[in-house]
Amino acid sequence: MFAVNILNRDDHHPNIEIMGSGFRSQSAAGPSMQELASSQKKLHETPRRERKVAVPDSKTTYIRTDIGEAMNPEVLICKPAEFQAHYLPPLPEHIRKVHEIKSIKAALKGVMINQPPSAVQPRKPEAEAFKYLQEVCRVIGGRRFTTKKRNRYQFRLVPDTRICSDVNGGNFRIDALIGEPNSNSNAKLHATDIIVPMEFKIERTYLGARKNRLQVGSAVSHIMNDDVRRNFMLAISIEDNRMTLWYFSRSHSVKSESFDYVKDQDLLIEVLISLMFATDEELGLDPRVQIHLPQEPTSAKSKPTKKKGAKIAKKYIYEFPDEVNGSRFFSTTDCISDFRTLAVAGRKTRVFKVIQVEKQGTSWREKEGAEPMVLKDVWLDANARTERQIQDQLFTDIQSFSEKPDWKSDDRLHSFTDPDDADIMQAFEAVLQNGNYKNLFLLIKAESIGHPSKEVTGVARPADPPVFLPKPVTGAGEGIRIPSRHTFQITNPSPNPSNGLAQEDQIAKPEYRKFSPKRRCFLLFADECTPVDSLPTVGDAFTVLGQCVIALRLMFCAGWVHRDISAGNVLALQDANGGWKLKLADLEYAKAFKDGSPPTTDPKTGTPYFMAHELLSRNYIRVGTQSLERGTTKDTRRQKDSQRIVRSAGKHPLRHNFQHDLESVFWIALWIITARIDHTPSMRRAKLIFTSTANLVLSGERQSTFVGDISDTLSECLVKPLLPLAQVLEDVRNDLYIEAFHRGESLAWQDEKSYSLIHAKVAIHFVFLEDTRGWGDVPLAPQDSKTSSPAPESAAEAASVLVASRGSMGSPTRRGIKPPARGTSNKRSRPVEDQDQEDQDQPEGSRSRKRGRSADREGVSGPVTSTSAQVQEAALTCRPSRRSQTQTRTTTTTTRNKGKSRGNPKKSWT
Repeated sequence: MFAVNILNRDDHHPNIEIMGSGFRSQSAAGPSMQELASSQKKLHETPRRERKVAVPDSKTTYIRTDIGEAMNPEVLICKPAEFQAHYLPPLPEHIRKVHEIKSIKAALKGVMINQPPSAVQPRKPEAEAFKYLQEVCRVIGGRRFTTKKRNRYQFRLVPDTRICSDVNGGNFRIDALIGEPNSNSNAKLHATDIIVPMEFKIERTYLGARKNRLQVGSAVSHIMNDDVRRNFMLAISIEDNRMTLWYFSRSHSVKSESFDYVKDQDLLIEVLISLMFATDEELGLDPRVQIHLPQEPTSAKSKPTKKKGAKIAKKYIYEFPDEVNGSRFFSTTDCISDFRTLAVAGRKTRVFKVIQVEKQGTSWREKEGAEPMVLKDVWLDANARTERQIQDQLFTDIQSFSEKPDWKSDDRLHSFTDPDDADIMQAFEAVLQNGNYKNLFLLIKAESIGHPSKEVTGVARPADPPVFLPKPVTGAGEGIRIPSRHTFQITNPSPNPSNGLAQEDQIAKPEYRKFSPKRRCFLLFADECTPVDSLPTVGDAFTVLGQCVIALRLMFCAGWVHRDISAGNVLALQDANGGWKLKLADLEYAKAFKDGSPPTTDPKTGTPYFMAHELLSRNYIRVGTQSLERGTTKDTRRQKDSQRIVRSAGKHPLRHNFQHDLESVFWIALWIITARIDHTPSMRRAKLIFTSTANLVLSGERQSTFVGDISDTLSECLVKPLLPLAQVLEDVRNDLYIEAFHRGESLAWQDEKSYSLIHAKVAIHFVFLEDTRGWGDVPLAPQDSKTSSPAPESAAEAASVLVASRGSMGSPTRRGIKPPARGTSNKRSRPVEDQDQEDQDQPEGSRSRKRGRSADREGVSGPVTSTSAQVQEAALTCRPSRRSQTQTRTTTTTTRNKGKSRGNPKKSWT
């Protein structure tokens, strides 16, 4: 048994302990976070961290522990003086002069307390014990300084006040705030009114401190999900006579060590002056975003899609500054994509439907002739290129390729020289001419880039143990056990731990990594598009996928990889004739294949539902030529050692390549004909293939789908009109596997011309699919259908969403496999399917708070259902129409001959 003190040693409260095992107290001194991060061996570009998003309707008070666990890796600690100097708004000049502080303290005589609240007898309720802070803020707010003006925000005690929110699940309450004044006693408190939330406890105990921390963290998490204006937030928590200062941003979060505000009244006064004389920007509000109260739109173009009983959410005005022509302003009309994340740090991608507006007096009105547009709001690393910069550079490289006199003789197109490929090359040449290639991409019309967030103060260090500790549950002979609950969904989850313990039942060691500043980017798109898996028919979807193959060939010829091909990024726009045209989106992860960056053993990009087999397994399918001799046990041990080397930092670390992008198109096609068809057998098969994929390790079913023949499996589950596609997708899969195998055998991953053949083969398959007779009219299930599989999360968060689950998963050994011949099939037996085992909800219980906050519970008071989130990606669905049919062509190569026997059944799927 070990004594555990989660409070900092400088807190001077040695009696606050909990009996358990395996924890150390947070040390007030030690190496900084940057020193710890630098001391670690760098094995890859960026560690893959699991990201969690809340189930849409989960109550904030039910998921506090989940929020704390998600935020732990991003929270650092520092001393109060360091926090004040780096994170608090600057003080007015000369405020630290002795006579200034003395003057303020004299005005507060009789107001400030001289003993801890816990020492006051008789004991007062929390609201009354801390009511004196209201008078302190009133006196301080009445001061005048020449260099800074008093802001409009006021200190308010709100312990029993219900908080309204535009985000579901906002049942939390806070003790106090600095925020919008309460001009009307009947006015409701909205999450956007809270600028600095505060939590109080009269006594300083382990559970009280833990609860305060979780209440602060969960409140900030919810507010920053709700309020689009927030760049960062400040918060305050108090336990008895100890005050802690908090800073939360999209880059990192910091908790100060607590200080005795009863004794150090000068620091308390300076903290409150900083907050009450700060500008909006110094308090974390983005000056380019402002709240716009809902008004009746002046035209049908900007009318939002309103469901019966839905809330009328606040709207926001985004500013796109332009020094030459003046700023343009766009009002949100509909939310297309905005995931409720648990952690604060991250990209926090939001996508809105907007329309341009202009100021008329004190109100905003839709600008005459304005057309609906799409706005993307995302946080990027400060040193990263914006998506527009990436798109511009990609277009420059494609243009340079097209201007080569001998571009048809380029090594990357050497597999397209067959005379039968003439029509493919003619279509490709037409795309290259006159900049027509730009029509295949979702064009960015404007961008606005914000200032970088604060850097980590050099003396900040990781918290060990973490700041937000799970609630301990004592069991016989078990020490401390952390209950697990299904109130969240995981994106980018880590592999299952190998020690047999549940992932939620472990206390992870601090992740020492460098936190880079981030900057907020607004991107404006002119086109409202539809995701490929939301088009009216299978024929429409495959037509767009065929265009996507052409777009990827363009990127291949320019030497670029997309790195996030998914159903949410392959978009379509309907033209005047009713046809669907590709708009390939989300280039933020795209980069030149040979950009000089070191390869990574742990690729961090891609949507797991559609991620290539090698990326999910973190191994190439084949590495060199291996002997098929029987060998000895020593040989087997050496073989296993070499496998471990390849998985980490071996001779051939994994790099996202051109074929991986093409393979993602295959997985999208498979997703569409299984998960997106209102047909129970195919949807069941889709759940086996795609559900467990986001664990970023291969399930047995996902593995067998790529390494073995799938024609029979698809023939058994597909709806009858789609049966011809079973053999088509098997041919595509077989070609992808064989090419990956032979490329690995010759260690040719960096040889760009080695990808020419697979591009040619996939192009031929999709030319064959241009003839959609018999199967093209099969409708896709509506996205809101109860029977349709939910679409995975798009690359907006670069991961798929799924219910947290554990299963026995792993990738098979690739040694000793006889190499298949090109043009043949690599049929192999399927392993036993993995069974995902879901955690059972384990409520922590709930306790009513004495001051009337009965709804503000620490744990779960009943099961919370975790269902996969249905995600509507980049735009509203356009009006369905039948696609135009094109003629097929006869082919003569081995790959082409496979298609000659494919028949078209009768047009019936009922």
